[in-house]
Amino acid sequence: MNNYQRFLAAFCLLLMLPAKVLAGEWQLHADILAVAASTARSGAGLDGGRVRAVADKIDPRLRLVACSQPLAGDIPYGNKKASRVTVEVQCPGTQPWKVYVPVKLARLQRVVVVNRPLPRGAILTKEVISVAERDIGSLSRGYLLNVEHAIGQRLRRAVMSGTVMTPSALENPPMIKRGQRVTVEARSGAITVRSAGIAKSDGVFGQVINVEGIRSKRKIQAIVRSAQSVEVLLN
Repeated sequence: MNNYQRFLAAFCLLLMLPAKVLAGEWQLHADILAVAASTARSGAGLDGGRVRAVADKIDPRLRLVACSQPLAGDIPYGNKKASRVTVEVQCPGTQPWKVYVPVKLARLQRVVVVNRPLPRGAILTKEVISVAERDIGSLSRGYLLNVEHAIGQRLRRAVMSGTVMTPSALENPPMIKRGQRVTVEARSGAITVRSAGIAKSDGVFGQVINVEGIRSKRKIQAIVRSAQSVEVLLN
C-alpha cells in the first residue's frame, strides 16, 4: 500500500467516526471507574458497616465514545460479596459499548479488639477491650461485634494490642470449680428445695456437672446457674 492509499484509508475511517469522536469527545475513565466502584459497593450489601471499593485503573490507551445516556453497571459473574469482583460497565446510548473493570472491596465493620498486650488466661474486662474498624473479609476465623459478648471471657492464648477477638480465641472461665461447695436447688412449680453439695468437676454457666450431696453422698447431675448454685431439673 503506497502513501496515497494509506492516506485515503485513514480519511475514510475518519468519515465513519461520529462527530463527537472527531471533536475529541471520549468517555472519561473517571466516570467509568466511579460507576464500577458504586456498583461493587451496592452489590456487597453490608449491614452496620461500610464498604470501600477501589476500581483498577483503565489502560490509558482505551478510547470509548462519550455515552449519550448515563452509564450502567452490573456484576454478571462471580460472588458479589467476594473481596474482588469484576464489574461490567455499559453504555446504553446510541453508540453502545461495554467494558469490564476489576474492583477490590473492603467490608469495614466495627469489631471487638484488645487495646493492650494480654497474656494467656487473662480475663477480658471493659478496660482492656474496645471496638475498631476492620476489614471483615479478611477475618476468616470470625469476630465479635459486641463488647458485652467478650467481657468475662478468658483468653486461650497471649495476644498483642489491636488483635481482633474471635470466638475460638476465647473460652468461658468456670463459674464453679471442682471440689467447691455449692447450693443444689430443685424446683417443682412454686416450690424450691435447697441442699448442700460438692461439685465433682469444673463448670461454666449452663453446663451440666456432677454434684455429690454432702449428707446423702448421692451423685446427681445439675446445671450451673451461678458461681455458688446449681439446679436439678425435675420431670
